[in-house]
Amino acid sequence: MKFYAKKISMVICSVAILGCGGWFTWQALSDGQLPLPVSHAEAAIRPAPSLSAASSSDELIGKIITLSGLQKQVEEIGDKLLETIRQSPDKPDDPVIAIEIEKIVAESYKPEHFHQRLREALKEDFDRGRIEKLVQALSTPLMKRITEIEGREFDLHMLEAFIEKVTREPLPTYRLHLLQALESVTHTTKFAIELTVGVKRAMLMGLVNNDDAEAMTVFDTKLNEQKKEMTEKMYPAMVITMAYVYQELNDAELDAYVQFYLTEEGNWFITQSVNALAAAFHAGSLQTGKRIAELTMTKKTK
Repeated sequence: MKFYAKKISMVICSVAILGCGGWFTWQALSDGQLPLPVSHAEAAIRPAPSLSAASSSDELIGKIITLSGLQKQVEEIGDKLLETIRQSPDKPDDPVIAIEIEKIVAESYKPEHFHQRLREALKEDFDRGRIEKLVQALSTPLMKRITEIEGREFDLHMLEAFIEKVTREPLPTYRLHLLQALESVTHTTKFAIELTVGVKRAMLMGLVNNDDAEAMTVFDTKLNEQKKEMTEKMYPAMVITMAYVYQELNDAELDAYVQFYLTEEGNWFITQSVNALAAAFHAGSLQTGKRIAELTMTKKTK
């Protein structure tokens, strides 16, 4: 289950394409947020019999990371970032500098950094019963199917076509209700904003080497001012993107997915994973900023 925190880079890219169009589509969908579910019913994903006591804590955590789709996503982070850099119109004109920056990014966002953060987070206050429930839930046919759906390559052109269709034929009210609920329990928009802001701030901290307090204060003020606007634009884009990604699931299946995150173990898992990924991105961005600053200074002295 590449819960939306795990698909965050894809979502942020899609927001750029949606822009004002995303907000327009949202207005066509709804005049406001629908109420979230009040029922915390037991998840439709039934736990399987208890796992063998022979499984170690590391083995159980490894299963969670693999079954959830995090393993695959973490391994792709560096490649996705490099692909974005290579396609950016703002990349350095000097091919030597461009190659050096690519090396810095590849080393700063190594998969092992993310894996370490995830394992540390999931081992914190280790509760065997909770971890076993997670493994059991993630092993069910529905959750495996969801993980497969979330693991597919994202097609921005198909998303655009989906948006056009939804503009003509708005989503049913209950479907929109479920999508809003999923966005809420996975903290998707909040995570996307905190990740975006955190990465930008960490990068700047690295570039100024934490010596320019005035620059950081000005930057923080601007970021705080942008947060509200970012939320207003990103929230509808997230829900629409979710509608596209999960269109193969029927309402009962989507509701079961929401209910999973309403369980104690589901909520713990999403919280720990989101925090771990955010921390890993922050550390990688800080390191990237510092090394780019060093690279710039080296070029100036030559």
